[in-house]
Amino acid sequence: MLKETDIPLSSQQYNVVTDATLQPLEIKNAFHNFQQIKSEFDSGIAIDAYTQKLKYTDPKRAPKDDYPTPTETTVPCIIVGSGITLDKAGPLLKDWDYPIITSSSHATTLAYYGHDPEMIFVLDPKTRKAELEPVPTFYWERSDSNIVVHPGLYPELINAWPAEWGKMYFREVNPAKEFYYKTLAIAYDFITTFMFLFSSATSGQVGLAHMLGYNPLFLVGCEFGAPGLKDRFTRYFYEGGDWRAEQPPDPPKSQLVESIYGVPTYPILIHYRRALAAVWRCDMPQLIQTSNIGNFRECPYVPIEEIVECQGMGLESVYWTKDHIKEISDRLMAHGKMFAVPLARRPDGKEALRFLELDSGPDCIQKMERYLDALEQLVQKNPPEDAELIFDKAKSMDYIKRLYKEVGGAL
Repeated sequence: MLKETDIPLSSQQYNVVTDATLQPLEIKNAFHNFQQIKSEFDSGIAIDAYTQKLKYTDPKRAPKDDYPTPTETTVPCIIVGSGITLDKAGPLLKDWDYPIITSSSHATTLAYYGHDPEMIFVLDPKTRKAELEPVPTFYWERSDSNIVVHPGLYPELINAWPAEWGKMYFREVNPAKEFYYKTLAIAYDFITTFMFLFSSATSGQVGLAHMLGYNPLFLVGCEFGAPGLKDRFTRYFYEGGDWRAEQPPDPPKSQLVESIYGVPTYPILIHYRRALAAVWRCDMPQLIQTSNIGNFRECPYVPIEEIVECQGMGLESVYWTKDHIKEISDRLMAHGKMFAVPLARRPDGKEALRFLELDSGPDCIQKMERYLDALEQLVQKNPPEDAELIFDKAKSMDYIKRLYKEVGGAL
């Protein structure tokens, strides 16, 4: 079995596939959905994802106004991924009193376990309404669940969930694609919430939770691998008047690689893990892992049983400081040859970052130096507004070299 460190890991190779398959679909869907979404906003029943007018019946689950600091406890929230430990954690979640954010693929499973997810985050434009339908048609209407969607989704999904049930919108932003940063922004100017997306639903769920002021965030089913040669949770759906289990298929062994922890995984899951590390670095939420058998072990670990028992409260002793989160998330990204380069510091203290990837070739350092030269010229020509310029080319290059060597990279 190949090792994680032996495989090339480039965002470009994944972006090429995404651009070829998903972007055309998102463009078509965004044009098709315009009148429907505009009418929902004009009538006042659809909202921005950041707007606080959610339909929670329990006030302690309501979002907070401000972004929390890493060590600040506001409203704890569980982030659900597709890993195998969701099977163990699921039966406990009915006793969890605070929000849960899932993707659409987990929604009916959470309903089966007795906790309707407060937010169902839908990112993949290929998602069909059938993913939310294996429950009685009235089910979601009576729940406290909100669906979080963007204009690039299938019209059938946009229409299947009436805004009266709780529908929150955001826009995707990709600075490298004019359609996302310009066309969508002009057409859908009434959707002011936007999110920079990092390839996977889990990263989007974490970003959404932080935007809404939740902290700390507990990761459930976020293994990013196939421990025990199982890589996915058991999905439950409603059929013929009863709940049924859908067992995941066995992972294709020929595609498995060995992670830095010795756990089998796939290159795409390593890419997703790196993406989550990038979101962690950007927003610096307090992430707490509930699984110790997967490939995201860089944050504090607390068993799900303890988290549910204490309702996510009183765990400040395991919190990490902002500096420590920066150090660990940078190190995790470096394993995947990705590095965060600070460009500017905003008045709120947050950094504007540029994420750079180190090539695998023998001239990778020379290429990185040339890119930093170009980046220096760019920021000098277009200095940031309302922010302090902190970009330092030499300091950034030294940091990249040192960090990459520390994780075992050969320069």
